[in-house]
Amino acid sequence: GRYFGYRGVPVNAAPSDGAKGRVAVLGTRLEIVEAEAETVRRICEMFASGVSVSEMVKALNAEQVAAAKIGNPNSRWNRPRVHRILHDERYVGKVVWNRMKRVTDPTTGRAVSHANPPDDVQRVAAPHLRIVTDESWDRVQARLACAGEGSHPASGNV
Repeated sequence: GRYFGYRGVPVNAAPSDGAKGRVAVLGTRLEIVEAEAETVRRICEMFASGVSVSEMVKALNAEQVAAAKIGNPNSRWNRPRVHRILHDERYVGKVVWNRMKRVTDPTTGRAVSHANPPDDVQRVAAPHLRIVTDESWDRVQARLACAGEGSHPASGNV
């Protein structure tokens, strides 16, 4: 998915003899978008210094700070979008996998998400993705813990 502060860059394979000059895309890698990274740093600093999420949303929208390039290009800031930034470990250079699992409820046929046990969650260092300093991140996480928001099992890879 799209992460605010990053853009996906295609990773290409070398063309093979039979490819007739076409290059295969192997996947994508993330790189930091500095303008968005500044907004991420600002959100973390504002929150760590005591600004509420609602106040941040109002300020970012009043200043017409670009929210994201997903869906509607004129989309506005909202509380869930800011909360995702405040909880996502990717901003301190950690990629997290296997946080949640989807299970189909046999009685309803609907898919339901459940948090995996902490021992099953995988974290991998990705220092090239760091946007926020450890000091700033620790201050944000301390305030979240005091507010009773702690770490949400579904946060991070949203």
